[in-house]
Amino acid sequence: MTAAVAEFAGRTTVVGAPTAEAEPVGEFDLVLVNHVVHRFSVDENRAILRHARAAAAPGARLLLLDFFLDEDPEPRALDALHAGEYLVIDGTVVYPERDVRGWLAGAGWRPVDRLTLPGSPRVLVAEAV
Repeated sequence: MTAAVAEFAGRTTVVGAPTAEAEPVGEFDLVLVNHVVHRFSVDENRAILRHARAAAAPGARLLLLDFFLDEDPEPRALDALHAGEYLVIDGTVVYPERDVRGWLAGAGWRPVDRLTLPGSPRVLVAEAV
């Protein structure tokens, strides 16, 4: 469904740019970063999250969707499976959730939730501080 069909066209902005260099401008109340983290280095991810924060209004939410390795008592096999697949196929890395939460905090985001989607990546939810 497009933003226009969902009647959000007047409230939606898509900023097209190479991800690692993108510096969106604005005061957005919601920022979506989907399937990005595993594709970039630690330093690039830190910059991406800083740039996302710079475009967010205070109190805005960030939805960071990707696969993350956790320290849960019963980790999801799906996350480890994708970590191995990504590494073997193209050398990309599935990072520990703890590390990603640290990057968020360092970029001006406060992690507030984790949504576990069945059969899919997870979403780290953060608030702009």
